Amino acid sequence: MNKQKISMISELIAKNELGAVIFFRPDELVMTLGYRPYWGLSVEVCFEGNDPILYVPALEPDLRLPKDITVKRYPWGETSSDPFQILYGMITEDIKKYGNNSKPISLVKTVGNTSPCILSGEQPPLPTDFVDNLMKVSEAGYKNIEKEILDLYNFKTCEDIEGIKLCNKVAGIGIKAFYDSLQAGLTEAEVSAKMEYAVRTRIGKDGVLYASGFAQIQSGINGADGGRFNWVTDKKLEDGDLVMTEFAVVVNGYWADITRTGKVGTPTKEDIRLHGAVKKAQDNALSLVREGAIAEDIHNAAQKALDKEGVGKYFTHGLGHGVGFRYHDPGIRIAKGNKEALKEGMVITIEPGIYDSSFGGIRIEENVLVTKNGCEILSKFTRELKGD
Repeated sequence: MNKQKISMISELIAKNELGAVIFFRPDELVMTLGYRPYWGLSVEVCFEGNDPILYVPALEPDLRLPKDITVKRYPWGETSSDPFQILYGMITEDIKKYGNNSKPISLVKTVGNTSPCILSGEQPPLPTDFVDNLMKVSEAGYKNIEKEILDLYNFKTCEDIEGIKLCNKVAGIGIKAFYDSLQAGLTEAEVSAKMEYAVRTRIGKDGVLYASGFAQIQSGINGADGGRFNWVTDKKLEDGDLVMTEFAVVVNGYWADITRTGKVGTPTKEDIRLHGAVKKAQDNALSLVREGAIAEDIHNAAQKALDKEGVGKYFTHGLGHGVGFRYHDPGIRIAKGNKEALKEGMVITIEPGIYDSSFGGIRIEENVLVTKNGCEILSKFTRELKGD
């Protein structure tokens, strides 16, 4: 249980005069409990002044269940009757006992933009009226404080930061596999597979209970699309190709989002110039990252550096976003027009990139912890074209 985050939720409950706050998405459970469900059918109910209760399906594995809170099982997978009606009844009774059923509950209603459960081959088998029924577990109904709940994603506790650092450490092993695989004749798909394999081999080592990597590879002309989408094909790498990887990694429920660009063969002077422009843009942006810095100013610093090198027109997306509980956390965006100030404890990406058919795609992406007087780069591995 993330006690600091649970305390913040208790304050939200008191401030908004709620009976309880409910979480059920995998990333919400990682954020509050450090627990990523297997089936995606677990529900957490938080109360003011009392520890949360976690409700899990009967078939949920014991291995990763939190040890420091009450866990109750409901009979999903063990009964032909409706297990969810049993779940709603259990929650209703516990709100009466530990919360206040004369006050409304709150939750985030929208279902999209969430990280997958451990069983990520399919969506969790939730009934279509699941959210509607959760909104009825208190006699006082539902109160919308979605923005305040989503703001919780912006702040990472010490426990969260350690989890994200471990994830970045594992990501670095995948990035090494990327550079080692930049050989003419290998396909983009083969490079991707080597990276994902490297991540999987870390399971059971250094506190890694589970890990997955999702490596997109775009080489040569394919990289020109890298500012619009990331993909992997059967195209063979050719001598002279610039190769870009967009690499999502999840370890124990925490996420890293990394991009590197490498070269098959010896970099040309133009490769070095273009890649250097992107590095300079990233350095300029990083120099501004600290508590109180304005998101738009950070984006503009990168843009100006690219403009100075004559490649600014090839920078076609925002500079960054929140990361950690999801591949792309809700909340802060480092982009034009965003006047929001950074806060200590945020983890963001800084990812300038340029894309054109004349050279392909070049992007470098770091995961960065915002501190009071600066920032800490969590993705501490090479960003050079040859991985040196």
